Amino acid sequence: MNREQNFGMDYRPDSYWDTPEAMHANIKGEFRRRALHSAALSDELEDVPSCIFADELSDEMREFTASLHPSFMGGEYLPGYRDNEVEIARVSLASVTADVVSIRAEPTPGGIHYQALFLTSSFPTI
Repeated sequence: MNREQNFGMDYRPDSYWDTPEAMHANIKGEFRRRALHSAALSDELEDVPSCIFADELSDEMREFTASLHPSFMGGEYLPGYRDNEVEIARVSLASVTADVVSIRAEPTPGGIHYQALFLTSSFPTI
């Protein structure tokens, strides 16, 4: 059996940009995404510090978070998002540094540009 038969390969969403999920789609950190999701489910978003909602952490906050545990860095070192670019899918690995694969989409005059970014280690190599 062809694996493609299990998927709707012709499916295309109407938009990646006009959905409620798009509001938090560009938060790079996996731990922060999960914390927000948990807070939303328990109706406790007002208790979440504002820095958790940011697409990117400041360098100081990222250093502090990394000092707590390396798994909190999953996704935090991914490249920043371009204008109108949104993450449409993510694979989070159960590794010590919570490695992340980010699939992104960006509207272009000819359609949609897609790219996949994989960070094999949450800490940049020097």
